[in-house]
Order: sequence, then structure tokens, then C-alpha cells
Amino acid sequence: IALQAGDAVNLKSTRVGGLTKAAQIRDVAQAAGMMLLVDEPMGGELAMAGLAHLAVTCRPANLLAGSLMTSTHVDGSAVPGTSGGPRLQNGRGVASDAPGLGVSVDVAALGEPVLCCDGS
Repeated sequence: IALQAGDAVNLKSTRVGGLTKAAQIRDVAQAAGMMLLVDEPMGGELAMAGLAHLAVTCRPANLLAGSLMTSTHVDGSAVPGTSGGPRLQNGRGVASDAPGLGVSVDVAALGEPVLCCDGS
């Protein structure tokens, strides 16, 4: 920002340490008048829900896009047993207003655990 070396930030929440740190970067970038591309390279329902929630908190004038917000990644789960994530409405991504990230997980649909730890 100090060098005015860019006009936009490609913000990847998983690469910066999660949604809280991504929100801090979003705030600094917006205060500097920069554009934001909210991106999530890891995919999956929970990641897309986080991306959607981060994107809707950007000022419209500063948001370039939320990547991977396509019907392949939203509007019904690609993973059986999950529901309630972001959806498309009139060609725009919409985040759930349900508690947390808005994704519900049917634990029984996940099957048997692959790895268990006893906490010791």
C-alpha cells in the first residue's frame, strides 16, 4: 500500500490464516481504496460458505468478485450430508443468514471416521 504497487488484493482466507485475519486485510485494503477479489483455493462447502460471508462484508465499490461462486460450488451440496451453504440468486452469490457459516452437516451421512484420536 505504501509503495502504491497495486490496485487490488487477491484475498485467500485459508492462505492468510482464516476469516478473522482475512477480514483484517479486507479492512486495511478497503481503507486504502483497493479492490478485492475474495478467493478460496481449497473449495468445499465450508470454504465456499466462508468465502461468501467474507465477500458480502466487502463494500460493493471495492469488490471485484468472489471466485468459484458458481452453481458447481453452491446451490445444493456437492458433498452428501451438507446443506445450507451459499446459493446463487439472480446471478449473484448470497451467503446464508443461518448461524455460523450457515452450513448444516448430517454427521450420520459422513460414515465411519477414518482417524480417531483419544486426546492424550
